[in-house]
Amino acid sequence: MVVPANPQDSLMPPSDNHPIPLRVERGTPLSRVIHLICDSLNEAQALSPVWGGTAHLGEIGCVVVTDNTALAGIATALDIVCQLARGAAVATLAVDEVMTHPVITVGVDQPADPQTVLALCQTHGIHHLPVLDEQRQIVGLITSASVMQETAPTNWLKLQPVAARMVTAVPTAGLEASGLQLAQLMQQWRRSYVVILQSQEAETSRFLGIVTAVDVIRLHHQGICLEATSASALMSDPPLCLHPSDSLWFAYGEMKQQWSYLPVCNEAGHFLGLLTAMAMVEALDPAGLSSHPGQLRQTLRRVETDKVDLLQNRNSELERQVSRRTAQLQEQSQRMQEELRSSRLLAATALRIQRSLDLAEILEITVQEMRQLLQCDRTFIYRLQPSQTQTIEVESVADQALSIRSQSTDYQPYFQDLFQAYHPGEIQAIADLAEVDLPSSCTTVLEQLGVQANLVIPISKGNDLWGLLVAQHCANSRPWQSWEISLLKHLATQVSIAIQKSALYEQLQAELNERRLAEQALTQANEELEARVEDRTASLRQANEQMQAEIAERRRAEEALRQAKDQMQAVLDAVPGLVSWIDGNLNYLGVNQHLTKVFQVPGDEFLGQEIGFLNPGHEFGDVIRHLFHSPEPAISKEITVWIHQQPRTYLIAAQKYDHDQAAVCIGIDVTEHRQAEAALRKSEARFQQLVEQTNEWVWEIDRDLAFSYVNPKAEDLLGYAAGELVGHQFQDFMPEDAAIRFMTVLEHAVAKREPFDHLEQTVLHKDGHAMILESSGTPVFSADGVWQGYWGIARDITERKQIEHNIRKALTKERELSELKTRFISMASHEFRTPLTTIMASAESLEHYRHKWSEDKILTYLKRIQKTTQHMNGLLNDVLTVGKANAGKMECHPAPIALADFCHDLVTELNLGASPPDRLMLTYQGPATNVMADEKLLRQMLGNLLSNALKYSPADTQPYLDVTVQTDQIRFVVQDHGIGIPPDDLKRLFEPFHRASNVGNIAGTGLGLAIVKKSVDAHGGDIYVASEANVGTTFTITLPLDGAGTHHD
Repeated sequence: MVVPANPQDSLMPPSDNHPIPLRVERGTPLSRVIHLICDSLNEAQALSPVWGGTAHLGEIGCVVVTDNTALAGIATALDIVCQLARGAAVATLAVDEVMTHPVITVGVDQPADPQTVLALCQTHGIHHLPVLDEQRQIVGLITSASVMQETAPTNWLKLQPVAARMVTAVPTAGLEASGLQLAQLMQQWRRSYVVILQSQEAETSRFLGIVTAVDVIRLHHQGICLEATSASALMSDPPLCLHPSDSLWFAYGEMKQQWSYLPVCNEAGHFLGLLTAMAMVEALDPAGLSSHPGQLRQTLRRVETDKVDLLQNRNSELERQVSRRTAQLQEQSQRMQEELRSSRLLAATALRIQRSLDLAEILEITVQEMRQLLQCDRTFIYRLQPSQTQTIEVESVADQALSIRSQSTDYQPYFQDLFQAYHPGEIQAIADLAEVDLPSSCTTVLEQLGVQANLVIPISKGNDLWGLLVAQHCANSRPWQSWEISLLKHLATQVSIAIQKSALYEQLQAELNERRLAEQALTQANEELEARVEDRTASLRQANEQMQAEIAERRRAEEALRQAKDQMQAVLDAVPGLVSWIDGNLNYLGVNQHLTKVFQVPGDEFLGQEIGFLNPGHEFGDVIRHLFHSPEPAISKEITVWIHQQPRTYLIAAQKYDHDQAAVCIGIDVTEHRQAEAALRKSEARFQQLVEQTNEWVWEIDRDLAFSYVNPKAEDLLGYAAGELVGHQFQDFMPEDAAIRFMTVLEHAVAKREPFDHLEQTVLHKDGHAMILESSGTPVFSADGVWQGYWGIARDITERKQIEHNIRKALTKERELSELKTRFISMASHEFRTPLTTIMASAESLEHYRHKWSEDKILTYLKRIQKTTQHMNGLLNDVLTVGKANAGKMECHPAPIALADFCHDLVTELNLGASPPDRLMLTYQGPATNVMADEKLLRQMLGNLLSNALKYSPADTQPYLDVTVQTDQIRFVVQDHGIGIPPDDLKRLFEPFHRASNVGNIAGTGLGLAIVKKSVDAHGGDIYVASEANVGTTFTITLPLDGAGTHHD
């Protein structure tokens, strides 16, 4: 897919920064693709073997797939690593199965400036952007690294610290992680790298290196098992580490040279994040200037102020610091260049050792590149043979220097003395031959060769001396630098590795790998076991301490529970039922005020008494005993209670708490409800008896389905005389649609000559009113078995149908009442338990620790208790408000209110507690005059709606309140963009304790909208709601302007 372009813009032309990437045809085996990537990587790193790769590793890490010459897709190193992580058989896959297609591209005549490229990459989530010519042929590949090469840095980078752009969410692993685990991390994170840390713990997360997707592919290509290789063998040596306060200008200069990633660490070396090429390209975007104008102005002002102060007070000091820093940077730059050259040689040597077993080739190239790097006249490797003779294995000499390889036998005494003086690990570094006292044989040979400075590094094979690595300088004396000695030591080590690898590879490699892996696994298992033992010991110790703390906490909680009895008493006194709470020994812990009034016994006399002390053997005691012996957490049952010598029916609902060691019981008086049910059942029995005693209509129809006989009862039912019915069919006295349904069923029975029972039919009385009859018929046959017709009976069930409808309505009402009780019990047990727990815990903490705390901390706990108490008081006020409204006791007292000020104060108050603040918006239309309304009810009405709008809408949206004062009424509109209300919940929206089915874990009691509806009704107003799930909700309230309107449903 080619992205459309603005023809006025111009494309960054293909250049060395946008080279043509690797290209394969569709159907190419994936193993061949891996081979191409590894070969390209080896060639690039041989030229620039630096950690992080060159600027073009983005192109090496991906392959363009073509169909003939047309672009078909792109396969990246990450795509291949994902297949390895899943355990796919890579050898059987083709590149078509892993490539990404279709591909986002740009034409050669289309814009590809850094901002356009950044926008395309961010929009489509890509990191490679192919460039096509007019014939749709690929001519280049744009990556974040190549864009950075094309882009000049801006001064804005000097004002931005590295911390502003570093990526903190990166995949990390330890040194012990296997190659397969690293591949799985790349697949999981969809990143082409994993950062290697010393430890995953934050305090010891020291940066060690990085493993890229290309490293994993190269390991697989070499035939080495991913599971058997640790991260330590894969990771690259760490480059320069940035500090979070370093400027992006400095980081840009480092990254533009050759690095694709730079780690960010603090002063202690702990890893903080990673600065990537894509993040740097984003920082180059000029759009960032417009998004931070305030920060830019503030930074510029601060810079100007600091500049004036520095020029006035610290100019001389700054010059000294600049001089010292310049010298340090020059020294550091020179050291880095030297280390860079040595690192390249070491990397190339290590790479050849990994790729080749030809020892002669490795030694030959090593001495040549060592001489070129050290710029000396002669380098060679001298070997001690098993026969105690010495030979020069390889040699590299400058054009003007003398070769000694062909004349090595002439210098045997020198080398014999040299070997006798060496053991593994000893080094000879002679800066000036004239200043060193050597054996005469050595001095003579070195003078003959013209050597002025000599550096000898032993090469070991195991614990034995295998040979010597020698560098000689003939032009003049030369002090050998520490990095040069370190380089030769590392080269000697690499040569030693190559020697052992070449000698033992075929017969010992499998056994050595297996033994090494086993040792590593054993060491790791031992370390893990020790760590687990230590962790388990610490966990057990912590668990024991926690258990002791929990026991103490339990005791303090019990004490706090007794102290909170007054608060609990106030809560339960507001419940309109018999409430008591009982301990596991069946003794009363307390009762509410309503219960004491009903039984006319003071509440204190219940404390400590066993249940049933007022009426031993009462059924209530059996219910509670059954609850404590049952595994169920709650129980409900109806019982009969004699109150003032009158039987009353109570629905008992009990819920266990405190780890099933106590229970709270609520009794609701349902006597009147049960009496109504009994009356209904009596009415049904009376109606049934009447139906059975009533004479029924007996009829007979012939083969044409016409009446041949009807009894006189038909006239009582239909108003027609018997003679008016004979000769006619049922359908003649039925509405058309009912006749069609009835005749269809009757004809089906006639066709099968089957009886039919309780067939309902709607008939029309002679006076025109409809009746419902229930007919049953049996076929009539002649003596010879010929069907003659039907005879049957019909009864009037019109009244019964009406009664059944009424019964269904009554049952529906009963279910609603039961659901209301269940919701009330659930709300009371849940909404009151959490605040009481908070109060008890805070009070207990104050009791035991306030002498250790500061006044601020004590005040915090006291405020927490006050806030929780206020929350419980609000819940009780809501319950009482709904109770008053349901009992018809809610009163409306209109009074003049400055509506504009009232609405502004309410919105401001709610915005203070909103998260984030100031989310709620207010618009007011009309004159800012006083209106007649009950301020308390109006606050409950609007406060509940606005609180719900904030609670049930995302934090990034802004609910609003629109107030319009009209000539005869006030209109309030509350709108949000939240979760909305499902259609099935709208019809029950204003029922007490009802909550919508999509609220999830959002806290609430289901009382707010019920209070809103009652408050609107009290004002004689109307409320309307429009809502759509996952879109939002709009409530519209209209109130009469004089506060004395009439309510309309």
